[in-house]
Amino acid sequence: MNLNASVNKCHAIIIKKMKPGRVSLVLCTIGRVKEVELFLTSVSKQIIKPYELIIIDQNKDDCLIKTIRYWETKLPIRYYKVNFKGVCRARNFGCELIKGDFVGFPDDDCRYMPNTISDVVLFFGKNKECYSVIGSKENSFNNTRAKVIENVLDIFISKAETSNIFIRKEIAMIMKPNIFDESIGPGSEGPYSSNDETDFLIRILRKKLIIVHEPKIKIIHHSSEGSLKKTFEYALSRYNLISKHKLGLFYYIINIIQPLTSLIKKPTIKNILYANAKILGRSGLPLIWMRLIK
Repeated sequence: MNLNASVNKCHAIIIKKMKPGRVSLVLCTIGRVKEVELFLTSVSKQIIKPYELIIIDQNKDDCLIKTIRYWETKLPIRYYKVNFKGVCRARNFGCELIKGDFVGFPDDDCRYMPNTISDVVLFFGKNKECYSVIGSKENSFNNTRAKVIENVLDIFISKAETSNIFIRKEIAMIMKPNIFDESIGPGSEGPYSSNDETDFLIRILRKKLIIVHEPKIKIIHHSSEGSLKKTFEYALSRYNLISKHKLGLFYYIINIIQPLTSLIKKPTIKNILYANAKILGRSGLPLIWMRLIK
């Protein structure tokens, strides 16, 4: 038996003795099929399977039906076809359906390591006072020590993504009806197409609920570099986040300065363009200008 198999067996034995809570996964998807298949494959290889996998299908066509039909006999899938857009709206819809004790929100292009769910169960089992845990990416080189999130800067440093955030079900109950802000995030009607996960964590933090960054909980998620337009939109979303939560001048300035660090490391023409797009968006100047000329 190899080392990984031995570790996985130990996890399974420990969790069995703990009588762990049940894990619900809420997967919102649109425009992807192969990626969803890869995610479901990774779930099927978990040491501890989820109690339920709620899939919110926002596709206009039935491109996912074949995939769902194959996997619903192998995984505890609860499938819902909806006619609305917006990932945050879909997550809120999914949260109304959860029956588990802990909840994860995987992106439809991420994958889990074999011990992702078991690590989440172990973490919450050992940390009864914690309401949310932030994991990390497989290839990240974070400090391996867990850290309590004490302020907004800690949230930024944790590089949280929705796919590596896991919560106790109680958070969904506490934050109803708007668990996720439906005016922001991918697919929303407004101009702010990101930072929905940071907004979510800030609101949890401000309710005095304990959040921990635990890098040992790993997911696989390869973020590809978007277009200049998308980079600008994401940066504008960061400005909106800072403005919405009244984070103040300190956070405003460090978010404008931060893109310069990658530019200093590699001052190519491409990086100059992307850094400028980030700085312009995070400054909020285009929005301020539009308001002035109205």
